[in-house]
Amino acid sequence: MSMYSVKLKIASILAGILIASIAAFLILGVLQYFFGVAITANLLIILLLLVFVMDIIQWLISPYIVGRAYHTKEISAYDIQYSWLIDSVKKVCDLNQQKVPRIFIANVPVS
Repeated sequence: MSMYSVKLKIASILAGILIASIAAFLILGVLQYFFGVAITANLLIILLLLVFVMDIIQWLISPYIVGRAYHTKEISAYDIQYSWLIDSVKKVCDLNQQKVPRIFIANVPVS
């Protein structure tokens, strides 16, 4: 694994933590402002866990939502019509020392 990949993964994790923290503090601010709810450590931990769990669930199901919305189909390695695309993706992955991802084509009209 290259150093760039490690940095990218660390940056992604830190961005997720930052987003979860901002969301939790926004929820806490709204609760404090409108309902006068005291900000306690227990409430903060519960909100951070709730936001974190919701973020993980969204991360897990989002590929299926995108697949349904755009009517995607996976390209097999033996599909002659898209062999150029498969070769291009493999070449880019080899140059960047990355694993070749699954490739999907969206069946949507381009306007």
